[in-house]
Amino acid sequence: MNKVLCVLRENKEIREKYFSTAKEEISDTNLHLMIWIGIFTIVIEMILLCFAKMLLPAWVLKQEHLQMAMINLGFIFLAAKLKSIHYKNDKVVATLCMVYMLLIATCIIKIDVFYEPETLSSFIPLLFVVTPAAFVLSLFRIYLTMILVEIEYIIALFMVKDAILVYADIFYSLAGLSFGMLVTAIILRLRSKDNYDKLTYRHLSMTDSLTGVLNKSTALSQIGRYLLTRIDNTNCALLIIDLDNFKKVNDKYGHQVGDRLLNQVGEILHEAFRGNDIVGRFGGDEFVVLMKNIFDDEIIERKCEEILSLLESLTLDEENFKISCSMGAVIAKKKNESLERLFKIADDALYEAKAMGKNGLVKKIDK
Repeated sequence: MNKVLCVLRENKEIREKYFSTAKEEISDTNLHLMIWIGIFTIVIEMILLCFAKMLLPAWVLKQEHLQMAMINLGFIFLAAKLKSIHYKNDKVVATLCMVYMLLIATCIIKIDVFYEPETLSSFIPLLFVVTPAAFVLSLFRIYLTMILVEIEYIIALFMVKDAILVYADIFYSLAGLSFGMLVTAIILRLRSKDNYDKLTYRHLSMTDSLTGVLNKSTALSQIGRYLLTRIDNTNCALLIIDLDNFKKVNDKYGHQVGDRLLNQVGEILHEAFRGNDIVGRFGGDEFVVLMKNIFDDEIIERKCEEILSLLESLTLDEENFKISCSMGAVIAKKKNESLERLFKIADDALYEAKAMGKNGLVKKIDK
């Protein structure tokens, strides 16, 4: 039982991560699906209507068929419009998907129940089976939509059908509903797991495995992208951090201890800087940091003191080996600064810090 609960809890966490990390992608997918489901439904409806007219001469076109076509056309144009403006509000798009399914289901219920009350219904159980694959929605939203359709269907049955047919139709619809709910859970599990694996591989490809911070190429790419898009009145700071005497650590204690130290430095940098700052390992014992939205130039000194204090608290196998670092920083006040230029200024500042005795900061301001 505990194993089952653990699996259910894990599935829930993966689903929640999927819907929290892929909001824009899900919204875009749902709008795309709405367009093609609408087109497909109209085409299938036209084909079925043609066959019905040929095979059943007494058959007549019902107003619900026209209503379904109008609903599909309306949502096709709405989804196309939202896609054209790159609309990304996931809650609004998900609600539109639910409304679309409820409106189509209402038309099908009218056709299936009210026009032939003396026969068993045939379309509603099928509708429950295909619903799970229609849109990318949370379990709650899909289950709520299906339950609302079932309630509407049962009310319609009791309005026009005899008791025997009512209970038979309810049985078949509940069977379809149960199967649809199971298929929904399976499909959503596959989608969520696929997204989880994709995020895992992406994280591994972007992260330095030893320190846990971004690798060189990812860090520089993100910094360059930020510099190109930052707003005029926001300053930022580029820091280059280099551990002092790191070669002595490797020579005296071995590379395993050196690797452990680099891992601890990565943790310290994660702790010292904000979540939206860009922290990466440039190579060896050198790290690069971009601090965004700097409103106080003195924050660089405070960060330097914090990092030096945290490094000083580290110990290497009970030995009294002092861990420190040198930092070169540049505060960029001009827009459209290139990464190459800022990096050169920060790198020169780092060499000055090393020349002044290490264990400190040299800061420059690029106006």
